Amino acid sequence: MKEDIEKIIKQERDMKLLFEKLISKKTNHKCLYPNCNKDAILSHSISKSILKNIDEKNHLVFQKFDRANFSSKDFINPKKINMELKIISIHKASTFKGFCKEHDNDIFENIDNKGILTLRDVFLQLYRTSCKQYFLSNMVREAELNIFQQEYYSNESFERNKTINLENIVLFLYDLLIEFPELDKPFTINSNEVLWLKPFSKKIPLRDVNIMFKKLSTQYPIALESGYTLMLNKKYHSSLIIILPTETETLLFILCHKDAVTQYTPFFQSELKMLNFIESLIVTDSEFYLNPSEFKTWSTEKIDTIEKDLYFLNERKFLEDYDVSIFDEIRKSILKNESIEIQNHEKNKIDNKPSRSSIESRFWNLGQVIESSRLKMQNTTKQSSQYIT
Repeated sequence: MKEDIEKIIKQERDMKLLFEKLISKKTNHKCLYPNCNKDAILSHSISKSILKNIDEKNHLVFQKFDRANFSSKDFINPKKINMELKIISIHKASTFKGFCKEHDNDIFENIDNKGILTLRDVFLQLYRTSCKQYFLSNMVREAELNIFQQEYYSNESFERNKTINLENIVLFLYDLLIEFPELDKPFTINSNEVLWLKPFSKKIPLRDVNIMFKKLSTQYPIALESGYTLMLNKKYHSSLIIILPTETETLLFILCHKDAVTQYTPFFQSELKMLNFIESLIVTDSEFYLNPSEFKTWSTEKIDTIEKDLYFLNERKFLEDYDVSIFDEIRKSILKNESIEIQNHEKNKIDNKPSRSSIESRFWNLGQVIESSRLKMQNTTKQSSQYIT
């Protein structure tokens, strides 16, 4: 029994080590642009010009995972998480081996140099992020097949049978980049307004895709991109959310199933709801880059709480309000126009020292959720003809 456990743990470690190698700059990959066979460079999914709006001497704070740093003792009696918030250079932030030098420069030149000015720019950013999500999911699968000789946490059939999946999102957005010249016209959107888009493509008929683009009057000191698998009416779909800071404002991108729009729109109703929305995303399996000065305002205790909450992401429901304030000064500013009751509730988050279960219990629950999700994907795939179209 002990030998079997040791074998599984070694495979887990080897798989995660291989994944780290596959996504490193030293591993060769081909450009993701269709029909291009050139070697990929380290592409940015978020422009350096965007990251410069919140950097400090060309550095940001991000989640650094030491994925393979564990042993059998850590499974039996876990004492620490292998992730912490660390400093990263903007030259390395958000990079992945996505596109060759030619396509990375040519395709994304406008948003790298000028920002988001046209509808095509909106689609370009979504395309960039979806390509990164697709690349990373493929690397997970490749690492599993190499070490386990089978899919383990990944499940290609499950992904393929989603009503909206990452591969089709990539193809769909690519089609929007090469067609429709009217998309190159600049558009105007005022602060706190929402632009609703229902893009259409004859080649990739994802008729259920909706895109929301919102300009926030507040500059949040964070850049974030995330991909989620959501379920509606027993059908799964992929959803993308991106947050980008400008010099004075914040841009929000959401791509989702049309029936999921109502899940997001309540957060557009006030600045406070939007603040809670963004903080919820931060602690719900997203990749983010934070302004170091903002991070320095956090107490040691607060850092420890947030780091562990980021790791044990299973403990919160999607878009559930977070009980710890991440952006204290923004919260204080927004609360001036709220009722005393709301002010008291929200101010409690600033000094809140939340109660959490023991780390042993949290590890156990996380393991149960991961295994349950893995089995659910397998079961859903077997019943795809019954539940997924």
